[in-house]
Formats: sequence, C-alpha cells, structure tokens
Amino acid sequence: MKTFKEFILETYLILEKRGGPTYNYEVALERLYNHLIKGDNKANVTGKRMRLAISKGDMDTVTDIIAQELNKAEKDSKHPLHFSNASDEGFTGGKKTNDHRDSYYQELKDQAFTILNDVQSRSGRSIGSRGFVAKREGETKVELTPAAQRLYDKLQDTSKPDITFTHPTRPEQQSKTSLKKASGSVSASSGAEETYGNLGIAIDSAIKKGLKSGNITKDQVPEIKFSSMSLAGKIREIMRGSKGKGKEQQAKELGPEVEKNLGDLEKIIPGVTKETGIEQLTGKGKYGSGGVDRIVTTGRGGGTVEDPGAISVRQRPRSGKGTTKTKQGPVQRPMVVTGDNQKSPTGTPSSFSQQQGPITPKTYERRKKISQLRQSISSRQETKPEDPLSQEKERIAKLPIHRQAQALRNAVGARMRVQQAQQQSQQLVQREPQQQVQPPTQPQTQATQQNVQPSIPQPVEDPTKKKKPQSAAQRMDAAAQRLGYQ
Repeated sequence: MKTFKEFILETYLILEKRGGPTYNYEVALERLYNHLIKGDNKANVTGKRMRLAISKGDMDTVTDIIAQELNKAEKDSKHPLHFSNASDEGFTGGKKTNDHRDSYYQELKDQAFTILNDVQSRSGRSIGSRGFVAKREGETKVELTPAAQRLYDKLQDTSKPDITFTHPTRPEQQSKTSLKKASGSVSASSGAEETYGNLGIAIDSAIKKGLKSGNITKDQVPEIKFSSMSLAGKIREIMRGSKGKGKEQQAKELGPEVEKNLGDLEKIIPGVTKETGIEQLTGKGKYGSGGVDRIVTTGRGGGTVEDPGAISVRQRPRSGKGTTKTKQGPVQRPMVVTGDNQKSPTGTPSSFSQQQGPITPKTYERRKKISQLRQSISSRQETKPEDPLSQEKERIAKLPIHRQAQALRNAVGARMRVQQAQQQSQQLVQREPQQQVQPPTQPQTQATQQNVQPSIPQPVEDPTKKKKPQSAAQRMDAAAQRLGYQ
C-alpha cells in the first residue's frame, strides 16, 4: 500500500507529465508590473523613467526599459526577477524546480506584451503613470450584496477581478481588472446555481431599464418578475438534473431545452440576455463595488476593454466536461451555461482576437505587425550599435528627475556643435590649394561672390523636441519598428 507521501509525489509527476511545468501568468504579470512601475518606491530611477515615459506616451522608451529589465533578469543573478529569486508561488506543483525555468522566463516575456498594450489605453496609461501597485486577488473571498446573497444562496464568493491596481498613497483609488487570454472567446462559464443568480441579477437590471425607458409600467413589474424568475428556476432545475446524464443526452436533449427557456425569458423581458452577459463579465450586481471595472486581454495581441458592457455575449448551454469519481464509479459532470463573445469590443490597441470583423488591407497589415511581436523582446535584447551619448545618458540618469531634460538638451547641443566643427574641418581639408593669380578687379570679385555659395553644415535634428501626438495604433507601429519586427 502506498504512503500518502508516495501518492502525492506520483500525482504531481503525472500532472507535470500531462501539462508540463508552467508558471502562472497572473503571478508573472503582478511581479513584472510592480518591478517596472515601482509605485511604492518613488526614489527608484527605473520606475521614474517608466512612469514618465508612460505619461508622455513614449512607447519607444517603455519598450526599451522592458527589454533591458528582462535581459538583466536572465543574465544577472542579483536581479529581482531572476529565476533564483522567485518564490514558489505560481509554479505548478506548488514548488519551483529547474524544469520551470523556461516557462518562467517565457511567461515574463508574454506579460511584457500585456503591459506594453495596456499602457497605451486610457485607463492603463493613467494607472501606470501614477504608479499604481498591482495585487493579485487569487482565491480572495468577497462579500456579496444583499440581493446577491438571496439569489446565490451564499454570503461570500471568490473575487471576480483577477488583479486590483491601487494608488500607492490613496488606497481608495483602485482599478479592479479581469484578465482574459487574448486568444479566448468565452467570457464566463457557470453551473446551475451561478446561472440562476446571474439571471436573477439580469432580470432586476432589465426591469429597471425597462421602467426608465417607459417600456414597462410599474403595474407590469410583479407579473414580469414572477414569470421571469419561474423560468430561471426551471433552467436551474434542468441543469441540476443533468448530473450523471450522458454527454450525448445533455447535448441533444437538455441543452436545447435550456436554450428554449433562455429564448422565452428574452421574450418576456427584452434585454435580459445582454444584462446576463454584463453580469458575467463584471459581477457588479453580485459584488457591488467589488466588481470588475475593466478587462485586459493578456499576452501577444492583447488589449484593454474600457467598458465591458460593450461586449455582446450569447448564452450557450453545453455539456459538462469530464467526470466526477464516486463510490459507484465515475459520473458525468452537470452541464453549464457559457457566455460566448459575439462581436469585437472596443479594445485598445486590440481586443479578443477571435471576434474580428472582415479583414481589410489595413487590418491585415495591423495583424501582421501584432503577430510579429513574438520576436520583439528577443530582438531588443540583441547587441545594439554604440550610442555616442551613452556615457552622458548614464550620468544624466543619476541626476534629479527635474534636471534630466535640460541636461539631455545640453548634451545633444554639445554633440551637434562637435559634429558641425568636424564637418567644417573636413571641408577645409578637401579643398584644393588655390593658385597664385593676379588680384581680380572689383567687378570680378562681385561676380565670384554671387556664384560661390558658402558651405553650411546641415542642421542635426534635435531628438528632445516634442513630436505631434500619435494614435494608439501609430504608437504600436512605431514601437514595433524600433523593436525590429519590420
């Protein structure tokens, strides 16, 4: 008979073999973001540069900083993001091993794109420039609203936001963020009890909007509420009874029955389907102020959805995945209702990738550049040509932040004067020696002066001058070009 220790070890090895050693993307995003922004350490030079660049919309500098820090994280064992300095949190199996190294660094690189995309949005730029601190919610329990406690039959539930961004000195200023994979198209998935609660919240919300618009009168509310909640209860009972039923029976018999009831519910109170999708995405009715403020799609091709309510979600019943072990043997899991995103939300700079509309030439070029982000960080980490102002920039970076701009202008101006002097010297050396001739007459002198144009060195563009503001797409394209994907 196996000991408990042997059983746990064997189970861990099976899981590792099945999925491979991985690192949690939420933990990776939290660690990388807080390291780069340094909102809780105002004296950190890297954090100052990062926040300033974000506030100015300088995506070139933002990309530079991210690439430099990731490069150091791999090569410098003393760097806070080096693999040896990571805790066990976020690693599969609950413990860090050498097999996790590749996944760890790959996940950091993937979340670099999340940050790069997010800081180009309105909310992400505000959060990053003001040094908000990221905190992963994980399995944090949050109290439900009084109405939700009755509908969901519980007092607390797991936090809806995945990460909360909080102002470093004003904790009342927060942005509760839900993370979604950029390649995903499902907003949420819920069982019988959760579906009933979501429908109940949506029914109340649809009734309030109907009263406000005049489509529903106060006299109609009791009847509508009773009929709607009766259908919601019927859907819950069908889903409860699906446990143990075959997968085919769930899909061909029970699924269409649930879908028909959902359609009847929309006929009784138009708009309830939309409100159900909003509740699935935000949880505002369930958690109140603890709901989701915005959605960030992570990794390559991700973006930020400022208004989750703009996403159109279709409710679709589907069979339960897998089985549950019982004394009588494995039992098919009950069916669930999923929310499928129907059309592209207004994301910046991109949104759920599977919801894109028709491909135009401009869209094609845009997608092509976004797909090339796979090589961006590695390209930026390659050796760059020597910068003539590198030593000056290192010196300037150590100065107080309010003196850095003027010091940089002075250094660039001095460099320009040196270049002009070198150009003039080369022109003098290249001139042929003049032959000794008789002094020209006065008319000849005037003609010569008119024909000969003085050689003037071409002015060098001052990089410190402010450029015209660019759109989010143009900033992404410029960052992509500097990264070397073109």
